[in-house]
Amino acid sequence: MEPRCPESQHTDGTSEITYQARRLTVTVDEPFDRFRARFEHAVPRFDADRFAELARVDASWDEVRRVAAENAPHEFMIYWSLDASPLMRLAGGTRRCVEYLMGNHVIAERMYRHDPAALLYAPLRLAIYEGPPGKQAATDSHDEGARPVAARAETAGAETAEVETAGAETAEVETAGVETAGTRTAGTVIARARASAFSPEPATCLTIDQPSARFAGLGNPDITQVGLELDRKLADLLDHLHAPVPEAIAAMGGFGAG
Repeated sequence: MEPRCPESQHTDGTSEITYQARRLTVTVDEPFDRFRARFEHAVPRFDADRFAELARVDASWDEVRRVAAENAPHEFMIYWSLDASPLMRLAGGTRRCVEYLMGNHVIAERMYRHDPAALLYAPLRLAIYEGPPGKQAATDSHDEGARPVAARAETAGAETAEVETAGAETAEVETAGVETAGTRTAGTVIARARASAFSPEPATCLTIDQPSARFAGLGNPDITQVGLELDRKLADLLDHLHAPVPEAIAAMGGFGAG
């Protein structure tokens, strides 16, 4: 189906497009510092100096691909981060939070060639933060990494997309007129890994908008296809981190729902 992104054109040279966004949140039974460190190990910093040198010598794009693959063993690298905790603490905040821009410019180029506006959503923005103290899930621990607790998908209201459900099973989603894999969400879809329990130490959460929903809003099927690939890569990264994979992207990554 051809994408439909209703656009309002105005005589002042501006336009408006309404599209749907879906926020994914996963929770792990692991201290904030440890999970943050494992995430930053799996998603290394963008080597700005090395890529700047490639631009300076007018390197081939094949060379850029090679260096990006070395820099991003799990497909993503960190372009920017901000630890908001020290400043928020001055206002009485006690829960820590670090936000990131995570992506891969080799992947982004495949969207940029169709519409440079794709860089509005690439790199992907995400946050890792301490969850509310007390409530956690009792789960089986892994030999390495976190114990998965829960994955949550929240769909923002939209005039141009409808998210379809068939119970808790994975179903088709038409986002901005583009059929993608997902779940029918009426408010909040919660996929719990185990039963809830209580612990004095807060769990750690990672939250991010589903890539395909964001990129589908651009109304270009080639860009939307790359967005779906990013769903799969995000699912693979969460699985590598021993974090739960939300149902909305589990099918894209080849993981079972639930």
